[in-house]
Amino acid sequence: MCVVFCSHVCSQIQQTRRAFLRATVAHSTDFLKFHRQRRFEQGRLARTVRDFLAKQAKLALRDVSQHEKDRVAALKSSDIESYSKLLDAKKNERLKFLMETTDKYLEQITELLDAERGVATPKGGKKTDYYT
Repeated sequence: MCVVFCSHVCSQIQQTRRAFLRATVAHSTDFLKFHRQRRFEQGRLARTVRDFLAKQAKLALRDVSQHEKDRVAALKSSDIESYSKLLDAKKNERLKFLMETTDKYLEQITELLDAERGVATPKGGKKTDYYT
């Protein structure tokens, strides 16, 4: 009886041990699958973000390039109104400053030439557009 009881207890212990080992291996497999999937999803998300940022940078560069082409085309065609609008839209302070300075110098030159010729310029008169 003792031998039967002892073998029965031993088989239960072995059975419990096998079940524990199976559960441990299954958990290990699930753990590895879960983290492998997470790593894959993180990589996919990182690629998506990288591609999105690269696309945005490319579009921004294309917009800047197109704006510069439009600005140069307006300047070549002597269309100062559209050129000024493009400068205002782009908020290019340096070019605006240069345009204003050029206008100021041209007005001074015109006044000096008129004074040299003896032509009186009306005060508060019509502003001359030098670019047309």
